[in-house]
Amino acid sequence: MKGISNTVIIHDEQRIQQVLLNLQSNALKFTEMGSVTIRGKTYVDNNETNLELEVIDTGAGIKDKDKDKLFKLFGYIEDEQHMNVHGIGLGLNISKRILE
Repeated sequence: MKGISNTVIIHDEQRIQQVLLNLQSNALKFTEMGSVTIRGKTYVDNNETNLELEVIDTGAGIKDKDKDKLFKLFGYIEDEQHMNVHGIGLGLNISKRILE
């Protein structure tokens, strides 16, 4: 079939699940109405197979001045409408470290 390949990626399934759960939880936390979609694709770059994950949601969004806080330790953001009261800002930082 065109567009389908039998790519094998060696990975730690538990860690990938943890990253996906963190990304999903974070997106859902700030999406009161609408949707959260996670898409994945593989691509080859310099003879290495890579996995790319993309999270798309209809949540409140992030102000430009807060974007640098996203993947920092305890770097949660607060805004007038959607206060992060259910976490301490570790999920995205942990995800970044796993992927690095």
